[in-house]
Amino acid sequence: MNGQARIPLSRLACASALVLGALSLTACVSSSGRRVFAEVPVNPTSPARAEIEAVLAKPGDFPTFAAIPAAPADLPTAEGVRAQVEEQQTEGLYVTNSTAPETWDLDPNDAFAARAKADAGDMQAPTAAEIAESEAFVAAAKARAKAPPKPK
Repeated sequence: MNGQARIPLSRLACASALVLGALSLTACVSSSGRRVFAEVPVNPTSPARAEIEAVLAKPGDFPTFAAIPAAPADLPTAEGVRAQVEEQQTEGLYVTNSTAPETWDLDPNDAFAARAKADAGDMQAPTAAEIAESEAFVAAAKARAKAPPKPK
């Protein structure tokens, strides 16, 4: 490998893409100047076969600039669009303002914390006796529990 120049992968990829592209284009053009894709036969079982053959038999002229349809006449003016946008923004502000009292967020603040503590009332951590009572209930429930019968 001494003395040989190394081609970076990006140049190699670009060169191979160009070569493949050129080969693809030359494959699409035949040596006689005919259109290769025009020789594809129509599927004989196609329901649109008659229409396709009629179009292929008499393809017609290419469209002209006169064939471009006229611009629609019922387009709104700039003032009309502006009025619609302002109306939509006004309705959006109305909805925002009318729903603002019901909205909430998770921003921590002292007023929220004080209100939550007041709503919670006098809550205390469970005592050792309450924990023991809960554990006894769980143990009794597990003792009563039994496996379902096996299927026959």
